[in-house]
Amino acid sequence: MKKLFITGITAAAVLATCTATAFAAPSIIVNSNTLATDQEPVIVDSRTLVPMRAIFEALGCEVRWDADSKTVYAQKDLQYLSLTIGDDTLYTTKDTISLDVPAQIINNRTMVPLRAVSEALQATVSWDAATETVTVQSAAQGSYPYTVKTYTENQNGVSLDMAYPQFTAETNVNQTVLSDVNKQLAAASHSRATALMQELATEEPHSATVEERFAVTYNKGNYTSVLFQTVQNTGGAHPMTFRNGTIYDMTTGKIQTAADILKCEQKEVDKMVLDGFTAQINAKPELFYENALEELSQAIAHHSYNYYLTEDGLTFFFHPYDIAPYASGFQEFTVPLMK
Repeated sequence: MKKLFITGITAAAVLATCTATAFAAPSIIVNSNTLATDQEPVIVDSRTLVPMRAIFEALGCEVRWDADSKTVYAQKDLQYLSLTIGDDTLYTTKDTISLDVPAQIINNRTMVPLRAVSEALQATVSWDAATETVTVQSAAQGSYPYTVKTYTENQNGVSLDMAYPQFTAETNVNQTVLSDVNKQLAAASHSRATALMQELATEEPHSATVEERFAVTYNKGNYTSVLFQTVQNTGGAHPMTFRNGTIYDMTTGKIQTAADILKCEQKEVDKMVLDGFTAQINAKPELFYENALEELSQAIAHHSYNYYLTEDGLTFFFHPYDIAPYASGFQEFTVPLMK
């Protein structure tokens, strides 16, 4: 998979070697494969440290090393992690995690705590004392396993880096439907790429980058939900980030509406969205525009909200600038599904 962050980590070699006491570490197995490294894992203060790129890539992440700040950045799907050399905090998209042992330089290699970064990525970690082996297993992908397809394109000063899923399944699944879903996903991704290329190539200055990644937010039973996130950087004050959710019925291959998922009329969906976001605006008005209620009503009238499915329910969202400033991020409201 082409790395989202197109930078090397050679700068790590010039950093000072850590002086912490380190002992020989056990064997590391990640997703049934022995972790291959150019620097052996070590134990520091009873915690196993492993080379950053090796473990992150083994867990399906894309990795960047920032030499100036001495910070490791990793991304898996739409989840982000960062660790700074010597800092005892691991930052993730949703949480901050205290570390017993911080990331550090050992033998000119950036080493990160194995259990902390693995569990932050929802992997399970187990220890076999008899064989002195640590086993790391990524979370299951769900009813329909998938691979990640990527492609890049560079034209007229616009650079695109896109990714989308392609699902697989056992023979008892309708392969015709599965193939149709995969074709829809590929076509939609390429269509967005074409539209973005045409749009950005006409803007000044003629230099822009676009990175699109995704998360499979629900993958169980009859439904699969994919949330795409597109980040455009045209050199402005900040990148622009957009999301697009699609839910597929895996028995028919058809895209599902919110009304389909909630099993109600569209007007009932609109009322749920109105009531849910109105409550949020009234509870924390400082996060929204002063005329947010008016903007909300207009947005619902035009059905300009989007949604995706999770284990918690159907999550509706608005983009930055729709009903709230950019700094407030995506505004979300979840409707639990009927059991």
